[in-house]
Amino acid sequence: MACAMQDGVADLDAAPTLTVEAMRLLTKSSSSTLRRCRRSSVALDPCGAPGCTSAIGPVGGEHGMATVWCVLDDARGPDLRGTEDVNASGKTARDVAAALAFELLAPLGDRYLHTVKVAARAKELTPAVPQSDRELLVVAAWWHDLGYAPDLVQTGFHPVDGARYLAAKGHSPRLCGLVAHHSAATFEAAERGLEADLEEWPREEGPVPDALWTADMTTGPRGEELDYSERLAEILARYDSDSIVGRAMSQAQPSIQAAIDRTSSRLRAG
Repeated sequence: MACAMQDGVADLDAAPTLTVEAMRLLTKSSSSTLRRCRRSSVALDPCGAPGCTSAIGPVGGEHGMATVWCVLDDARGPDLRGTEDVNASGKTARDVAAALAFELLAPLGDRYLHTVKVAARAKELTPAVPQSDRELLVVAAWWHDLGYAPDLVQTGFHPVDGARYLAAKGHSPRLCGLVAHHSAATFEAAERGLEADLEEWPREEGPVPDALWTADMTTGPRGEELDYSERLAEILARYDSDSIVGRAMSQAQPSIQAAIDRTSSRLRAG
């Protein structure tokens, strides 16, 4: 496939792509991220795109084209590195997260329906978190249950298994921590004897985990809109009250309710 030039600018729809893996290697020691640059040759000076500090390349000579990538000084970069779809389609981190969730969870039916609605709920809750963290919240919502995918199961505890998969793919400790600790996972980890496994990632406290927990715990197993009391009741109906999940969810009730209350307060504060 040949790459075209239009007015001296590379036709990036025809250009070879820079894989996410390559992007991680190029930004491994940096707090920056990469985006496609409009220039067709490497220059050390900024190109004028918001946040651009320089350019890197050439990359992707397979089709005879040297694609150039902006190096962006983006505060979201460290937390969302690996979710940027740095190819010609122009997809966002949310698009990439949704695509992976579909790939891994759609075969599970209801689990995927739940995930779709949790992501939608998280988007509704973005006013409760800082602007710079809104994309991170929605990505974490798409990925909070990835650990249920059969190919990802290691411990049988989905928050840990999902976080391990994301960590192996090069995602940030913060994003992995949000997945690992979602919805008061500490309580179930204790029941399973997996506290040390969970502690591989930091447990964040603040608006982002509060909103993520709220999205998850106000969405039913098939995507139903529920209040938290209804959600807890249906969990205890699906699992025996003296099961690992039943005991953990009962113990977690005050922590989850507090997170929901804080999120509601932030929404009201605007």
